Amino acid sequence: NASSADSMQNVCAGNARFSGKKAMINRERRVAITVPDTLMPLRNPDENPEDLCACKKKPVDLRKERGVFHWFVCVGDEIEKGDTVGEGEVGKRTIEIIAPADGIFDEQCIEELEVFEAGTVLGFISPI
Repeated sequence: NASSADSMQNVCAGNARFSGKKAMINRERRVAITVPDTLMPLRNPDENPEDLCACKKKPVDLRKERGVFHWFVCVGDEIEKGDTVGEGEVGKRTIEIIAPADGIFDEQCIEELEVFEAGTVLGFISPI
C-alpha cells in the first residue's frame, strides 16, 4: 500500500531525536535485527486461550512462510532491548519483531510492506 509507506516516510522525516546522538553511535558494534526461524503469533490478551484456533497455538515457521513487514520505528530512533520495532503479517497471523539490543536504530534494510522470511536482516542498531 503506497499510502502507508508514504505516511511512514512522513513520520520518519519529522524525527529529530537522532540529530544530537549521531556522533555518539558506534557503528563497529552494530547489532542486526534478524527474522528468526520461528515466532509465536500475537493474540488478543482478552481472548480465552482455550478458544484460540490451532494456528495461534503453535509457532509460525518462517523458514516455510513469508510475510509482509510493517515498521514501528524510524532510522534515528533510540530504542531499548525488548522494544517492538515492527510486526509482520504472515498469512492471517501477526508476529512481533523485538529489538535485540539498546541503541540507535541506524539502518533500515527492508522497506515498509516488503516481504521477509527467516534470516532476513531487517535493520541495524548501533550502541550509544
